[in-house]
Amino acid sequence: MSQTRAKSMPQGETWREHLESAGPGLHRIRRHGSMLVDAMVVGDAAHVKRQSEDGSLQQVVNTASLPGVVGNAWAMADWHFGYGFPIGGVVATDIEAGGVISPGGVGFDINCGVRMCTLDLEVKDIKDLKKFARRLKGRIPAGPSGKGGVDLSESAMDQILSEGAKAAAEFGWGEDRDLVAMESNGLLETHERTLSERALSRGAFSLGTLGSGNHFLELQVVDRIEDVEAAKAFGIREGQVTAMIHTGSRGLGHQVCTDHVDALSKRYRKIGDIWNSKDWGFDIPDIQLAAAPFNSEEGRAYFDAMQAAGNYAFANRSTLTQRLRDALRAHMGSDGDLEVLYDVCHNIAKIEDHVVHGQNCNCCVHRKGATRALGGDHSELS
Repeated sequence: MSQTRAKSMPQGETWREHLESAGPGLHRIRRHGSMLVDAMVVGDAAHVKRQSEDGSLQQVVNTASLPGVVGNAWAMADWHFGYGFPIGGVVATDIEAGGVISPGGVGFDINCGVRMCTLDLEVKDIKDLKKFARRLKGRIPAGPSGKGGVDLSESAMDQILSEGAKAAAEFGWGEDRDLVAMESNGLLETHERTLSERALSRGAFSLGTLGSGNHFLELQVVDRIEDVEAAKAFGIREGQVTAMIHTGSRGLGHQVCTDHVDALSKRYRKIGDIWNSKDWGFDIPDIQLAAAPFNSEEGRAYFDAMQAAGNYAFANRSTLTQRLRDALRAHMGSDGDLEVLYDVCHNIAKIEDHVVHGQNCNCCVHRKGATRALGGDHSELS
């Protein structure tokens, strides 16, 4: 199931010599050097050529050398350069065979995710859009500071970290009916929730805020239907107003990643072109991939802290959704309601059972900037 460990060696730009088409819109970088598996790249020839100089393909090659990696290392559609992993990188490791977990493979904005909501409205039903935009601006805090977020007490923070969106609903910052539409029902299991004081302080006032960068809350209109059957199943029609929210765990999650990246990086020393961990007996080609065996004390500690930060992110999107509901109700009365259609994670690692090359694998699946497409009957939506 796990691959025989290859001798570590500098990768350079040798991936170009091993790149080949693997079908329409798909390329393969064959295993070479310290790679333990092939790397698969979702993109046509023009995309590969356009992105070939930004270092992201070298990053996916590097991820294919992580201890315990199984299957293939993937760069999903719209992959581009990130920290350690390319954004759009998906890599699984076999945790029963020494597979690792890498904070850099999850990312700094833990459980950054996307939530889509539907309204039983068309644009013409929303009177005075400019006034409504002002209402949104007043109720939806944006920007790097976190100003305008919920002031969390110590006990409320612990409840959010342990119960995620469920806790937000109990506090009145979300609704129970939303949970069934959320990946993992908005709850990731935690035990210790050992976060640094710095992480906790950064999250104390940020719940219910968007942040900056590419995060947004946006009203959208369905301008055309591409898949009639899927649209019917989702209850979506042409001309309908929807809302999309993209944000994550804010400064709290960023600090969790920073803390664990810093701690794990100290367990490596550079030898030539590789980074070696004497304690765990393996090499990595890039210190940004600093990782620990999943079943080590360090690996478990990071995973638990990541889960807690993921719960904060679920609660954050729920709180923003409730603030959007409040704005709609203030502007439109009882007509201003919405339903959560889906909420999916990226920047997360999950323990999942998969069949890899015909064998069962208890895997730690890193998804950085990549989301799953869960069917309505999926176990995490029950």
